[in-house]
Amino acid sequence: MIRKIFAAILFLLFVMSFVPIAVAVGVYHTFLDPQFYKGEFVDLVYEFAVDELPRNVDLENVPLNEEDLKVILTSVFVEEDVAFLVDSLFEQFYALETDEEGWAEFTIPLSWIGQKSDVISERVAGEIARRLASCEPDEVLRREFPQCIPEGLSKIDFQAALIFELDSQLFSEIPNDVSFRVQFPEQIRGNVYDFFDFLIRQVLMIGMGILVLLLVLLGLVIYRPWTLVLRWEGKAVFGGSLSVFLLMMFLLHLPNEFLTSLGYESFGRVYSFVISALISNMFVYIFPLMLFSFALWISMLVLEKLKNKTNDTL
Repeated sequence: MIRKIFAAILFLLFVMSFVPIAVAVGVYHTFLDPQFYKGEFVDLVYEFAVDELPRNVDLENVPLNEEDLKVILTSVFVEEDVAFLVDSLFEQFYALETDEEGWAEFTIPLSWIGQKSDVISERVAGEIARRLASCEPDEVLRREFPQCIPEGLSKIDFQAALIFELDSQLFSEIPNDVSFRVQFPEQIRGNVYDFFDFLIRQVLMIGMGILVLLLVLLGLVIYRPWTLVLRWEGKAVFGGSLSVFLLMMFLLHLPNEFLTSLGYESFGRVYSFVISALISNMFVYIFPLMLFSFALWISMLVLEKLKNKTNDTL
């Protein structure tokens, strides 16, 4: 009885330890892999930006809606622009070095926006001018934004004036890049990427050692017969693998459905992609282990049943 209690405690400790270690494996092979930030990730970030940016623009006094801005953005910017930004950010992170006090400088390139500012101004101004009618005589113009084309101006002249205003008051203020300094904790010195790479590797090594130790202790507590030892150890590994699987399915579906129900489909798509990539990289290692441990558990259970049946017969 006492052995079963200790075995159950070790079983629970193994399962509880297995889950964070499995997640660390997925994190290491996902977020520290440069290939993760290419291809589909870039497409999703592009879709996310096109969907979400118009929602954060004040269009109260402007004769444009969110769909109009989406059309303009997709006609001006392409996935390659986002790929340039993402590649630049990851390459900087890969090479990011701290000084002796832990400070590091990070730069966000914005020149790709400025290079297309004239096209954006032309598209926005052209769409506004196309939708506005000429003002009636003596019509009073609102100060915040004209709701009609002032008397004496043609649509072409009004569009040119709008382009000038957008260029001078909006796009001329956008720098080629924005730099900011970040101070890391005193434990992080030198290359930041190498630090996190080393840290996760150490966590995985220590975690694997803990799992092996728990399996050894579980075997020593049960001790004999050997079929019972293998059955408990197979069940422990399968229990940890199954717990990871259920946790990942929960994280994949419920939060995504919640975001979609709130109207944040673009957030949901990015979230689903990230969690799916995490699951994929985890289960390259976890799924074979899950199958093997389940087979070991069931085979030892069957073997014990056959042995007991043979003993009863004798």
